[in-house]
Amino acid sequence: MKRIGDFALGAFLAALWLWVLGVSLPHTFQPGDEIKASEMNDNFEALRQAATANGERLSSVASGQKALPTAEGKLAYAYFGWDGSKWGILAFFNSTGGAVTAKINGTGDYDFTFEGFDLTGASIQITPSRHTPRVCMLYTDIGNVAVTDTFNVRCYTLNGGSGVTSLAITVMK
Repeated sequence: MKRIGDFALGAFLAALWLWVLGVSLPHTFQPGDEIKASEMNDNFEALRQAATANGERLSSVASGQKALPTAEGKLAYAYFGWDGSKWGILAFFNSTGGAVTAKINGTGDYDFTFEGFDLTGASIQITPSRHTPRVCMLYTDIGNVAVTDTFNVRCYTLNGGSGVTSLAITVMK
């Protein structure tokens, strides 16, 4: 009984997949039909062509698409941390399509650039994410600067010393 249920589920999922792809197979089979290798190969070729065409459509959409900004404007984030050999940007997103980079000026002193993102009046959230408690502050007055895409962050230990730390940064405008 379980095999019949598994077969029915498999047939349903295969039919659903074919429907989503919009594939028309050249040969269909009924219980008891003799199946020829050439007919199965024709079906597999139709599936291969449909999958290739679908992949090309997805690639063309993805290459021309930027991620969605917020309802009011733009969104970006970065995760800065240790990759096992050096400090740097480990993951990022920028709705302008630009790169995100970090420059280390000294211990706990960083410049972050969100390429193409006008930071004037943006909201920037900085979250230290290392085990040792840190305080990180924005050292660029983004409310009064000319159009720029770079800002400075400084991080301190709780006793007031400079501290290297991992950071999660979110920028919204």
